Amino acid sequence: GSFNMAISSLKRNGVGLKGVINRSADFRHHNVEFRGNLDMYANVVRCMSFDGIKTHHTGIDLIAIRENTEGEYSCLEHESVPGVVESFKVITREKSLRIAKFAFDYAVEHNRRKVTCIHKANIMKLSMVFSNSVARRCQNCTQQ
Repeated sequence: GSFNMAISSLKRNGVGLKGVINRSADFRHHNVEFRGNLDMYANVVRCMSFDGIKTHHTGIDLIAIRENTEGEYSCLEHESVPGVVESFKVITREKSLRIAKFAFDYAVEHNRRKVTCIHKANIMKLSMVFSNSVARRCQNCTQQ
């Protein structure tokens, strides 16, 4: 349908303008499908304070980079027994390395001094330790 036509158009033209998208009948959100089909793996958001706008914090200028295709975006969940839903957070070395490399390359390209890996290792111990080790490996490659 129109969703597949939009994906084809984006692949063909390399540009598009997207608005709000409704969920499909199987409840998989089209935004997740867009990211997967177009390999839009890096979500980059700049947060900064502006002179003349009074806020609690001043001097803020940071970039948040988030992997957009794995983890919660794997969309792997099921109802194991009535009333119990299990969700799987899938993280691979390949995509962890890709987003870490993207973050370090972005930092170098945009004259950023520091990259901080934020995690929930107190909750997701194994996956976050894994992601951190990949980020450290990428950091070592970037410093050379």
